[in-house]
Amino acid sequence: MISKKGILIMKKINLGHTCLAQSFSFPTTLFFLGLNLLSPQLSSAQTTTPSKDLISTVTILSDRAEVTRQQKVNCVAKQGLRVSFKALPKQVQVKTLRASVKGSAKVIGVTYRSEKHTDHKKLKLNDAVKDTKAYQEWEKRYQDLVKKQQVLMAEKTRLEQSQSLTTKEKQRLKIAVANGLHTGQLDFKTLTKSLERLVRQERQMAKRLVDIDEEIYALKMDLYQLSQTKPLANNGLSPQQSSTHSLHGGSAIVSMTCLKSGPLSVELSYITAGASWRFDYALNIKSKSTSKASLSWSVNAIVRQTTGEDWRNAQIYLSTAQPNLGDQAPRPRPLHITGSKYTRQKVLTQRSEDRQDLASGQAQAPSEPSSVGIEDRGQSFGLKVPQKSTILSNGQAYWIPVSENRSSKAKFALVTTPKLSPAVYQVIRFHNPAAHPLPAGTLALNLDGQFLGQIKTQHYGTGEAIEFTLGIEETLGVQRTLKDGKDKKAGLLENDQSLLRRFEIKVSNRSKKRRKIEVVDNIPVSEIEDIKVILNKKQSTKGYKLNTKTGFITWKITLKPKENKSLSLAYKVELPDDWKLR
Repeated sequence: MISKKGILIMKKINLGHTCLAQSFSFPTTLFFLGLNLLSPQLSSAQTTTPSKDLISTVTILSDRAEVTRQQKVNCVAKQGLRVSFKALPKQVQVKTLRASVKGSAKVIGVTYRSEKHTDHKKLKLNDAVKDTKAYQEWEKRYQDLVKKQQVLMAEKTRLEQSQSLTTKEKQRLKIAVANGLHTGQLDFKTLTKSLERLVRQERQMAKRLVDIDEEIYALKMDLYQLSQTKPLANNGLSPQQSSTHSLHGGSAIVSMTCLKSGPLSVELSYITAGASWRFDYALNIKSKSTSKASLSWSVNAIVRQTTGEDWRNAQIYLSTAQPNLGDQAPRPRPLHITGSKYTRQKVLTQRSEDRQDLASGQAQAPSEPSSVGIEDRGQSFGLKVPQKSTILSNGQAYWIPVSENRSSKAKFALVTTPKLSPAVYQVIRFHNPAAHPLPAGTLALNLDGQFLGQIKTQHYGTGEAIEFTLGIEETLGVQRTLKDGKDKKAGLLENDQSLLRRFEIKVSNRSKKRRKIEVVDNIPVSEIEDIKVILNKKQSTKGYKLNTKTGFITWKITLKPKENKSLSLAYKVELPDDWKLR
């Protein structure tokens, strides 16, 4: 039994404990609260791996891609948070990993962890995936289109090889004609039959090639539209993807500090190899008269990627930039100029551009490159694909429409360069209708609903003049002959020497219509002050326009039905007597 004194002592002890607790309660709480306010990252950080890890945007460069992934997470105020992005592609460039957050949080850093690679080829397919009827029907349609495309490409290759053999045979025939004329033993009848046969075969092959290009272009559009409707399986992969999906490289963990509680959007961006793209244009021309037309120009892209991850329903950006990821920026090397006495005799030589492609005047379908560089001409720019797209990591070429049709006015013209070809070509001229430069690519050309073929295009700046050849005008002809070609060398009484040239150009109109034709020729352009090129204005037909920088001389003539006209071009090249003529 406790005495009254003991009870009193116990009450004092309890009261002392209470006072002691009260005396330490407020400062201690304030201390730990201060730690939380000053260093919230010291508190326990939460690691989260949300179920949805979406690829939001992809910027494709000429030989790589910048991928941005996005996750939605919930953040608790004054706490640390780690967000994990798994299954990064194997080709990811780790030093390009960057993270950002939309919301009340602050990114501390990004950590990369390599993972053990899993070969998805050994994964057992989901039974539900195997029996997906929708996918099987889709796969059958897709493979049928791919097989048709492969058959057409094989036929196109055979025709192009036959064209090459026909060209060589025509060359041999020309040599045989020349030898026959020289020896006087020319079998005109046999050679005529052979030539007619070659011309007939050449026209048939050219027509078939145009039809093949039109069918291939239509298949590209069908494949693109079909790829956008590809059904997904239970695990988000089709049977084909499950068996061929590429290996993963690792995972990235984004560490951050939450400032306020609420939902956040965390983004991780990185650069990976294995992606490329190129331009693919379409030009539709509608004739309004013999001289005027309207056109619509659409910009498309052909994209390939083997990065190791599928870009599903992502916003695609296309960039012409070509960044160099080296550790040191390029610097020019020292440039030195020196010289020595040159005692050899000066020789007059001539050089000219190779205009073989222009001379042919035909729309040649380009081959399908696996990778291609983009020529930006120092004017890098980006294009945003209007709709979100799905591009699988299987190396397949995906055709994607980039911009809407741009309308513009155009003009037709009949142009001939008799120095290169005895034919008159129909061309169309207009200015770049797009609001950006048009780098080199391929172009599908259509005239009044008829597919003419695919051609290679060069780089065109914003608003730059563009000219395309539409074919040969069969009812018009042209011929260029050398009428005078004298070389006057220096003698005892004369110190100067010169070259005299005079050409005659005959243009004929075999049609029943009045035709306006541009006749283009050129005179040499001197690159040395001692050599002078002088146009003989008296002997040259008047009405020409001369470009002194390029040496191009142009006549614009009008021919009545069944009318022929002749033009004359004469010039002289003067050079000092210490030069040697060759």
